[in-house]
Amino acid sequence: MKCRKCGTENIANAKFCRHCGDSLVMNIMDLYPKLNFIPTNFMDWKKPNVGRFIKVLLSIPICILLFLCIYCLWSYNVYNQRGLNSEGGNGIKMYFTDIQDPLGVWWYEEAHCYNFNGNYYPYYREGSYDECIPDGEQITDPVEWTAEKSLFEYRRRLVPRFMSFACGAIALFLIMHFVICGYPKRPKGTKPLSEVADYCQKYSYWGIFRRRKTPKFVFFIKDGQFGILDVAHYSVFLPARYDFLSWREKNKYLNAVINGRNVIIDIYGKELKPKIRNYHPIHD
Repeated sequence: MKCRKCGTENIANAKFCRHCGDSLVMNIMDLYPKLNFIPTNFMDWKKPNVGRFIKVLLSIPICILLFLCIYCLWSYNVYNQRGLNSEGGNGIKMYFTDIQDPLGVWWYEEAHCYNFNGNYYPYYREGSYDECIPDGEQITDPVEWTAEKSLFEYRRRLVPRFMSFACGAIALFLIMHFVICGYPKRPKGTKPLSEVADYCQKYSYWGIFRRRKTPKFVFFIKDGQFGILDVAHYSVFLPARYDFLSWREKNKYLNAVINGRNVIIDIYGKELKPKIRNYHPIHD
């Protein structure tokens, strides 16, 4: 072991330099500076605070859309309807029925029929000398006819509005839970990070644009041995039993040192066997 201060070679496992007396023991952060290890004494599993904040924001329009869906269902059978006699701008007498949602703030429909000499018709057209001529079949009961027609139009327009509100709420809910904020909840009884690891790579975890089953891997050290944490699921993915680990292919394969042997393992810890070339014996 070489002293960092004076360069003197010392025996293995020596704690102090035999020449200058400087400490030869290096902490994990100095041994592996590129891995950004930090002690876990004063840290815990990171929470997806960004994902939680976005979930709260998206919950507001979802609640509004759900309220509108409920209001549509209520308005389908509860409404304000009234019938009135009136006179148009051209002097034609008419009877009309209007209908509106219960609170009178959203939907409005009306139906008319026109009075010609005591008889009611659904339409009229202009004839010669600016005279108005009735059109369509004669209506026997203007009150019932306008009430039914206005209600039919009211409900016909109400259904697609309900469907659009419902589809919007469902789409936002699915996007929120499975696209933008697809982070898993922290299980009850999860051990603090300091009990699982002595050192852990510095990481950030926002919890957005992730699937619930997608892991997030970081290296950790426990009792001087390397392992892998899945910080998205608050668990140990690969137990700490390696002298050293480094990524060979991110999230798939690793270079590992175990009991002094250099090996290649997959993310599940299975050692990959070296490929044996085909051997063709030479015949005399």
